[in-house]
Amino acid sequence: MWWFFCRGGRFLKIELCKVKPKAESEKQVHHEAPKKVQGCTSAYIGNLAWDVTEADLRKFFKKCKIDAIRFALDKESGEFRGFGHIDFADDESLEAAIKLDQQLVCGRPLKIAYSVPKRIQRDRSTEQLDRTKQPKTCFTCNEPGHMSYNCPKKELV
Repeated sequence: MWWFFCRGGRFLKIELCKVKPKAESEKQVHHEAPKKVQGCTSAYIGNLAWDVTEADLRKFFKKCKIDAIRFALDKESGEFRGFGHIDFADDESLEAAIKLDQQLVCGRPLKIAYSVPKRIQRDRSTEQLDRTKQPKTCFTCNEPGHMSYNCPKKELV
């Protein structure tokens, strides 16, 4: 630890960074695989080779009925991000695909898991309307029906 005298008559305390080693429980973090959502027939596919094509995946999943293959692309550059999603025609095809997890495609072990459904986005326009339906309460007298700038009990200056 060092003390320095700075401009303005103040002392500046400087200490070396102290790095704490990670606990054994923090070193290995394993996330639980996503659970299957009722009615969802889509699967996440990850660890894809950069040169993989839709034809390669259709050949790999030849025993499964595929509706669509969607590769994830970067929003700004449009480049492939190394993962995607496959929509299957039925539940049996999805289950058969999940069993192929960690099999090699284009020289890389393919990660296959159930897709996580999109988060439901709240409709902000209805929230705003709901707020306007609430009765207005005065901050001055705490009575509903008017605002504090129109309060009849407020003293005029």
